[in-house]
Amino acid sequence: MQRMPSSRFLALLLLPCALASLAGCGGEPAEDELGESTLAVKARNGRPVNGRPVNGRPVNGPSFSGGELESVPVSTFRTALGPVSSVALRGTRLTGRVTVSGTSRLLEDFTGVRMIGKFRTSWASPTSTLVDVPLRIQRVVTSGLDAAVTLYEVEYEVAGTGGFGTWMPLCDTDVHGRANRAIAVAGTWDLRNGKKTATTGALTLSCTRGAVGKCVESVPGTGFVGYKPWTTRTECRTSLLGTRECRTVPLSDHHQACVRMMRADYCGDGQPMTTDGRQIDVSDSLSGGNADTASWGVEATWSPSGATCVNDPRRTGWLSTSMGTRLVWDPVTHTFRTEVGVLALTLDYLNRTCPSRVAPLDRDCPSAVTTLQPGVLWSSARALLRTEASPSL
Repeated sequence: MQRMPSSRFLALLLLPCALASLAGCGGEPAEDELGESTLAVKARNGRPVNGRPVNGRPVNGPSFSGGELESVPVSTFRTALGPVSSVALRGTRLTGRVTVSGTSRLLEDFTGVRMIGKFRTSWASPTSTLVDVPLRIQRVVTSGLDAAVTLYEVEYEVAGTGGFGTWMPLCDTDVHGRANRAIAVAGTWDLRNGKKTATTGALTLSCTRGAVGKCVESVPGTGFVGYKPWTTRTECRTSLLGTRECRTVPLSDHHQACVRMMRADYCGDGQPMTTDGRQIDVSDSLSGGNADTASWGVEATWSPSGATCVNDPRRTGWLSTSMGTRLVWDPVTHTFRTEVGVLALTLDYLNRTCPSRVAPLDRDCPSAVTTLQPGVLWSSARALLRTEASPSL
């Protein structure tokens, strides 16, 4: 049976969405502390995966709309002395090696390093392509919000070749007032479907406004504890014998579930269904993790593949693009179809695309689904995160 929208979410949110989406030698400069966030909840969500789009600007020749940085191949990193080899990440801190006078030396200060970014021309189109765009790192700092996170000031070239073009900031200013800051994260995300690929051949540069980076960084004053995919935490349960048992949990799956959650990618197909700035409360079952502090009612529960159960979507629907059309995936014909001048309802999309993830008619997601506590048997199939969304911005 299909679930109908609740009265709480009948109003369409027509707020603008920015489809926004590497380590110092010795002592890194620390960013100025910005004080506690004014948010009273865990996080603000948004649609971008990695950061800011390149909307209609010429990028090293071609001009395209809706482009977004998807990945950076590690083989493209270069300094003025030559190529950087063995590029790797220690958390979010880049390291590598350069050859100087025939001697291989450790490189930890990536200021001035250049590389090539792969920009996806359109995340919503099945025929989108990747375009090579020159990038350069202008500054490396430690996050003033989370000392375990390194931030990079990155620019991309919009005209010219060979380093003689015009350089523009990769990232917009985030909600904490930080201008042009990106986080390096291992692996890559396909912007067309949100799937992560674990690879050492490329990495992700996510703006601090993007979901990939936002899910890494802890934010004091909001209670949100980031999910650093290279680390672990402890999770406990009560066994069949009534004893307390604990295990160590890698956070890679929690981070991917968070990326889906931040973008309201309910079906796990890459389609975002949220508006930038919407307040959400995040909870998990990890020791020292995120606890439920709001009383808005369960929005959804989340796994790395998207929502496991949806009560009330954050957004009722969306209008077509400014050109009057929108590409929408049709699960029946397995093709993209164009909607012209119509309102696309979120629950209609969910009921057609992933109906098993929608709560039953006139009923909320059952408690067996919304609970995050491990049962008497460890199960990877249960939800990892639970969210409550504010009724309004």
